[in-house]
Amino acid sequence: MRIASFDVFDTLLTRVHARPEDLFVELGDELRWLGLVACAGAEFAALRIAAQADARKLAPAGEANWDEIYQQLAIRCSWDTDAVRLAQAAELALEDRSLRPVDGMAGEVARARQTADQVLFLSDMYLPGQFIQELLRRRGIWRPGDRLLVSGEERCSKASGAMFQRMRANWSGPVEWSHWGDNRFADATVPQQFGIQPVAVVKTHLNRYENLVRGPADSVPVWQSKLAGGMRLARLCNPESNGARAVIWNTACGVVGPLWFGFVRWCLEEAQARNLRRLYFVARDGELLVELARELVKAWGLDLECRYLHGSRQAWHPAAFQNFTAGEFGWLFAPTRFLSVRQVFARLGLEPQTVGPWLAGGELDKVDWDEPLTSDVQSRLQNVLLHEPVRQAIEAESSRRRGRLTDYLQQERFFDAVPFAVVDVGWRGNLLRSLSRVVALSGRSAPRPLTGLYFGLASDVSSTATDVTLLGYWNKHAPGDQPIEQENVVLLELFASATHGSVIGYAENGSRMVPVLDRPHHDAALQWGLTALQQGALEFARRFAAEVRLEAVATGDFHRVVWKAYREFYDRPTAEEARVWCRLPFSDQQIETKWEILAPEWNRRELLAALLDHRLRPAGWWPEAALARQPSWLLAAFLALRKARRRFQR
Repeated sequence: MRIASFDVFDTLLTRVHARPEDLFVELGDELRWLGLVACAGAEFAALRIAAQADARKLAPAGEANWDEIYQQLAIRCSWDTDAVRLAQAAELALEDRSLRPVDGMAGEVARARQTADQVLFLSDMYLPGQFIQELLRRRGIWRPGDRLLVSGEERCSKASGAMFQRMRANWSGPVEWSHWGDNRFADATVPQQFGIQPVAVVKTHLNRYENLVRGPADSVPVWQSKLAGGMRLARLCNPESNGARAVIWNTACGVVGPLWFGFVRWCLEEAQARNLRRLYFVARDGELLVELARELVKAWGLDLECRYLHGSRQAWHPAAFQNFTAGEFGWLFAPTRFLSVRQVFARLGLEPQTVGPWLAGGELDKVDWDEPLTSDVQSRLQNVLLHEPVRQAIEAESSRRRGRLTDYLQQERFFDAVPFAVVDVGWRGNLLRSLSRVVALSGRSAPRPLTGLYFGLASDVSSTATDVTLLGYWNKHAPGDQPIEQENVVLLELFASATHGSVIGYAENGSRMVPVLDRPHHDAALQWGLTALQQGALEFARRFAAEVRLEAVATGDFHRVVWKAYREFYDRPTAEEARVWCRLPFSDQQIETKWEILAPEWNRRELLAALLDHRLRPAGWWPEAALARQPSWLLAAFLALRKARRRFQR
């Protein structure tokens, strides 16, 4: 005889709430709306839990059934028979709405059926067996001939072993029995004592991010429980059970998705408050953000158009001036880890050879154009760029670029009479300022000043100017008063990585203007697993937006909670997380020719040199990940000293 048995809750079905008892808070809110209770949801949850505990004390074998629990609850709430029935119906309906199949487990049941003579469903649960059977049937798990045992009705439980004993007595002779379940005691330790082979299903247990977001309190707001529950439900959809892509997916569900969800939700909130009808999400950071926004707009039924706008520093800065002066040197010579003569000209959209004679006049023909700029070479180059013939060439190229950019904006309905804002990750608003100048020089009408919505703005950036209005999510809702530039903004940008290359201009393609990319695909990021990152984040957004409305949570509260998960990831990455995330390459250059990673694998000498000289570190150096990836007492001491210094500075 071959038996296959399955626990039901958190094995085959799991709730949208982080913990089972969190459902009672939402139930309390519903019952208050129905006029059955006067207390808040959290207070009702305590009454519901206490009623269940008292009912178990009075029940045979300590296993209370559904009606016995509600008898105790009726005493506490002063309910008559009709009120009890109404409350019971409300709880069952809420359970039904809140339960989701655990991804992959229906397949496990189907595979077990191929060899099992009997399939059992065993549950230590107070809900009516008929209700549970119907849940399984409607989700395609229950088949005729299956059997279900529920502890509240059978007066025996898995945890005591009595449920296994009772079922074992139904068969004589040898029995091969496998049992799937999530409880380490009731579904593993106990059945082993009866010769039953346990199969652990622990993926439904909250992971460290989900536990942190839900918090340790007995009762939390419904949205907070569903936030952790949504992270779990999305994680359970992971197509990979292990390996780098599994790590990336899990990080997307527990850290990246919630972080960007909060930002995008704020953008939608601002759009409604400002009566905006359209949001433009600027490439490349906007690729994931616009998809998140579309998911939320669809889920919440908002009247808002979300468009992806191909743009970049390389595409917009060189098009944003009519007269080239030293005032353009700010963006042109903006420092990066590497800047050469050739890269300066590339920022202008020119090749050095086009102004070769004037470079020779400045003795720059003898300089290696691919070597880092020295201060002397930079000074001579600036003089050459302001020389009249060179300046005219630069202005002509700017005019050509501006014309194509303006045509692209026209195509993307930028000049329609529709109020809009531009969405970007951050950090100084220079891209929007260049866009504003392009619009002004084009002579076409567009909302002035242009409005930009940013994840974060540098602390010294003015939020308003004559040409642009800049609004920062971080600046308004950051926990504490830490400026965004003290965070690892490179890592945050990596969270918004795109599948395509950087926009370097625009070109005609038939009747359309199309972006010109430095490469069609970001091959390194795609090979790393970028698709898993984006899909995991979107899966989280779909799951959570389906359960919680836009207005259900204060923006600051949401950011405060999800930021805890980010800090856990950043400050205490696992060795596997560190290894995976430190393989994703990045470049801080406007013209991307050199690539770095967040935590190089240095030997002791290289590490010491980097600790002594910050110029030897990557722009987005992540020492916590370096330590998790490659333990070092030297790096541990450095981090401890840095932590102590920051504490002292506060």
